[in-house]
Amino acid sequence: MENILYYELDSLEHDLPLAAEFGHLIVCWSKAEDMIGIVAAEVIGIDHNLSLELMMRIPTFESRIKWMRHLLSQWEKTHPAKAKAVASLIIKLSELSVQRNQWVHGKWGKHETSKRTKCFDIRKPPGPDRGKVVNAQSMKMNRIAVTKATDGLIKIFPGSLLPSGAPIPSRYRKPHLRKSPSSKKQTPSPPLQS
Repeated sequence: MENILYYELDSLEHDLPLAAEFGHLIVCWSKAEDMIGIVAAEVIGIDHNLSLELMMRIPTFESRIKWMRHLLSQWEKTHPAKAKAVASLIIKLSELSVQRNQWVHGKWGKHETSKRTKCFDIRKPPGPDRGKVVNAQSMKMNRIAVTKATDGLIKIFPGSLLPSGAPIPSRYRKPHLRKSPSSKKQTPSPPLQS
């Protein structure tokens, strides 16, 4: 068997489509995690912002999922159909997070003579199964599945976040101008409520 070298990466400049898809994936997962916090707020009956703050204090995504599943087991007594649908979508996100975590926490390497990129799981012993080829398509497939699961949660709890592809309301597309109290200059106001 031929010994092929991979050089450790500190960027994906050699494969810009992969770099772009990785960026899209990060944004997509951010929305998914926000939606899980919103689901928790609805299940517990607390403010969304408080729920998101509580969720972010739980150290890992998998721990958040376990906590949500416990909440859903109680909520199922009063909302059986919704709880079952939510649990199914959250389990799907949990399964998809395994691949995401490998990409986020793995060692990235570029093939010595091509653009081929691998992500190495440093927890595995050295050998042929330690690294997996990564390309933009594999990341896109993960992102599409995450988006589908997130949109499923949004359909169950509408009004909290916009589903994918929904037009962004004009109030969020450009800054609203307001007069500054200290001068006549106009300054942009924040588009989102804090």
